[in-house]
Amino acid sequence: MNRIVHHVIAGLILSLGMTGCNQNNTASKQDLSDDNSNGSTQRCENDSTLSYVCGLMNAEDIHHIGDSGLLLVSGMADEHSGGHIYLLNPTTLSYTDLVSAENYSVSQDNTLFGSCPSPLNTSNFGSHGLAVQENSKNEYKVYSTSHGDREAIEIFSLKISDDIGQLTWQGCVELDPTIMHNSVAILEDGGFITTEFIRWDADFADIYSGRPTGGLLVWHPGMLPIQLDGTQLAGPNGILVSDDNNTVYVAEFGSGNLITFDLSTSPVGIKKTALTNFPDNLRWAGDNQILAAGNNISGEGWSVSSFNLEDGSIEVIANYPGTVKMQGISVAEQLGEKIWVGTYSGDRVGYFNR
Repeated sequence: MNRIVHHVIAGLILSLGMTGCNQNNTASKQDLSDDNSNGSTQRCENDSTLSYVCGLMNAEDIHHIGDSGLLLVSGMADEHSGGHIYLLNPTTLSYTDLVSAENYSVSQDNTLFGSCPSPLNTSNFGSHGLAVQENSKNEYKVYSTSHGDREAIEIFSLKISDDIGQLTWQGCVELDPTIMHNSVAILEDGGFITTEFIRWDADFADIYSGRPTGGLLVWHPGMLPIQLDGTQLAGPNGILVSDDNNTVYVAEFGSGNLITFDLSTSPVGIKKTALTNFPDNLRWAGDNQILAAGNNISGEGWSVSSFNLEDGSIEVIANYPGTVKMQGISVAEQLGEKIWVGTYSGDRVGYFNR
């Protein structure tokens, strides 16, 4: 089965029993077909405390880009839309699809990614999880879990100048094509850790049953990807790593837990913190907070929780009902006083004041 179509089916299964995306909005089908246009802006009817930028398809992950004031947004493919990596300007509420932009380029780094067989097939991919790391002023490395022509971590460089982005593909690390890899975190040596969410041919009911469906996979330059013992979870999803790379935070989607792994011990140390939602992606909010967004375990609406690293406390900072136009929330990223949210299945991103 085509990997992208399979992913769409997976998304639909995840949505069962949860409120779907309300399609009663001002973005028409014709509007959505034009979402590749550089600098495009699509406005749509807001909810009372939740505003939208429409036209960004299946914006599963959102990541701030250093101190540029801009956001990088992934775009998973479905039967209506191919994959995207968007650059979103929160000030002008405009966005660009960097992959289809005229300045998109290919320059393979054969030193680090010489085993990657070919450039990204931009007509058959879906960008899922994102990780961004600053190399120098206005220059960044971008890693993305990607499905489609191949299952891989795709690596890019991103340059920002006058709020315009230029994305250059640099390589890939191919992964097991039988597994859906979800999120990724960059390590200090240029390697990464990615979450093995579930096998593509598995029953998604396994995730909600609490049975382990995958774990953490680590790659270091010059080596093959290896699985980390003791990290098996029920739907490992979002991931963050500490500056020293010894502590890994993982969203256990199926159980509603935020997992803290201590990689400095043997066996790996593990601590679980219960949330009130099924956590998807994780994002830093300052030095001591992690934001976890997802559908509420109660089955009604979605929420964003803040995990305090100092005392381990959880605070629900936003809780929206199933009646708002945006559902299936998969990420919350704070930029200034606003929190931006994305969805694995929809035609928009949202934002609200914290």
